[in-house]
Amino acid sequence: MLGRFVLSFAFLTVAACSQPGNLDLLDLGVLPDIPSPPDLTGRPGDLATVSDLARSFTCRGEDAPGTTYQLVMNKLLLPGVSGSKTYVYDLDGDGRQENQLKNIISTVALAGLDIQTTIDDAVQNGLIINLLSVTSAAVDTSACVGVSLNQGKQGSRPKFDGTDRFTPVSATGSPLSAVLAATQLKSVESRNLKPDTESQFELQISLGRSVLKLPLRGVHVEAGLQMAGPFWQLTSGALHGAVAKKDIDDKLVPAIADQLTQLIHNDPFSATSKTIIGLFESTTDAVSVTKCMTATRCCRTSPATCVILPEEVVNSPVGGVLAPDVEVLDGTGQWKPVAGGKKYNAMSVGIGFTAISASY
Repeated sequence: MLGRFVLSFAFLTVAACSQPGNLDLLDLGVLPDIPSPPDLTGRPGDLATVSDLARSFTCRGEDAPGTTYQLVMNKLLLPGVSGSKTYVYDLDGDGRQENQLKNIISTVALAGLDIQTTIDDAVQNGLIINLLSVTSAAVDTSACVGVSLNQGKQGSRPKFDGTDRFTPVSATGSPLSAVLAATQLKSVESRNLKPDTESQFELQISLGRSVLKLPLRGVHVEAGLQMAGPFWQLTSGALHGAVAKKDIDDKLVPAIADQLTQLIHNDPFSATSKTIIGLFESTTDAVSVTKCMTATRCCRTSPATCVILPEEVVNSPVGGVLAPDVEVLDGTGQWKPVAGGKKYNAMSVGIGFTAISASY
């Protein structure tokens, strides 16, 4: 009986010493080898790849889940004076709908110039190619949609039947973040953009036979996404943004002066040329008077060789509305809308569009 007790006590002692925390009572030299943990890096299916399954998206440009639908704008629609096609938009969040481009078009139209027909011709002939892609996991409703804007290189005349192929001017487009609600696409409101989420885009339009680029800031896009046979379409589209005052002075005004000069040279004695000359070349303004001291530069006397100066554009009736009307930039030129701000430093722009499937 005593022997059994001794053997049982010895067994319990060894068992107790084998539990964690009692290793100091054991002869470590007799413990079995414990294998090292497996290497969890660099092999398919290991824990290093789990994070890929939880990848987050910025929902900007093509960095959104789903399929990328590539399209080209087949119509650009200038704003009307009134009605539902004025493409006005609250850029700065003050509750007021702005579109200074509407006022410019109105002034030009009163002078007898038909810019819409000029733009239609430029689009149909492939002179103006504005590209737009939509990336989304669904085509009706999605909270994470990426939009990218780009220009295309000029080539053959587009068919706008869904089969066109274009070459983008830039390797990466201008990215926007958007949502889809009941097939209605809408990017983040301009007034809610920050310097690191603001998108810029040089929208192509035309006054004549060459391209005029509007360097837009704080870009916003909205449109309806729908199928048209086997292809996709964007309908009732609107593109909004603002042109900084510096870009108006340094880029836009000189470009407008050049295009007006080319329009006159293309058909010096046409009714359109006479309208342009009457609108931009004054018989009393000091700039025009000085210019016309050189006969070959004066449009009234030498339309085939004359020139319209940037200063004449500024001093014309168009120049009166070719001016900033919103405060959306800070002192360093960063995007920072001020609701109702009076330190106007950019000109509001709104234009309509439609788009159809393309490849690029």
